[in-house]
Amino acid sequence: MVTIRYSAVCAFNEDLSAVVLIHKLKPAWQLDRANFPGGKVERGESTYEAARREASEELGVPVRILPGAIGDFEHTFRGELWCCTAYVGELDGAHPRGSVEGEATWATRDE
Repeated sequence: MVTIRYSAVCAFNEDLSAVVLIHKLKPAWQLDRANFPGGKVERGESTYEAARREASEELGVPVRILPGAIGDFEHTFRGELWCCTAYVGELDGAHPRGSVEGEATWATRDE
């Protein structure tokens, strides 16, 4: 079974009342789904480095990743084992712009 490593980032606003999500435009199988920013870990890259790179790319602003992962989980999808490491990030007052990957929006607990 092929193993895919990826990282995800839960980035809060300044008063911790909302997190930023990406409403995906691509790939096609993720169209219109809301995800935490993140993506695949590249060869020679740590999950921490991938989290910073992917979140900054998808949000269109620098993202500061806090030290230490908040969790790891695995799931099987399309015959592949997907291993995710999750982190907390901060935007330091920046307003996410999104990217070709999708639109960045804030979501509260009530949504």
